[in-house]
Amino acid sequence: MKDWKDVLYEKIKDEPIDLIKDKTMNKKVPSKISFQHWGEKVTIEREDSDIPIEEFHRMCRQLALAAGFAESIVNEYFEQL
Repeated sequence: MKDWKDVLYEKIKDEPIDLIKDKTMNKKVPSKISFQHWGEKVTIEREDSDIPIEEFHRMCRQLALAAGFAESIVNEYFEQL
């Protein structure tokens, strides 16, 4: 069974390097984090993949709240970071 690197290589091996860079570097790819438990899945998504650590921290906090953790617990934990 091929892993993801082999599959990706097969797709791009014959393409010029400039085209590969254009496809990967200039493409706006969304950032997405998910949490799944007890049959529910919560996902936080942003339009761009180039996010600062502060935005990632904010997404994690939102995910914890959306997953049902108490706001006081989330606030206490995330203020420590």
